[in-house]
Amino acid sequence: MKPALCAICGLAASDDKGGDWVEFSNYQASAEKILMHPDGLEYFCSKHINEVQRLHSLSSGEAIAKISD
Repeated sequence: MKPALCAICGLAASDDKGGDWVEFSNYQASAEKILMHPDGLEYFCSKHINEVQRLHSLSSGEAIAKISD
């Protein structure tokens, strides 16, 4: 798994309350118990979480690019 760092600004979850993981359209949970981070699952801090949750129907890359502009 990736560490819980905001995909936009890099803020760690331990330094911020109110952030969360978001599943995007390209999210695919692994049926196997392997130590890999699933595509389409990203962490966002409290500053970015509300905006990003509205974009969950996009792929993670598309949503991050849209917010980063």
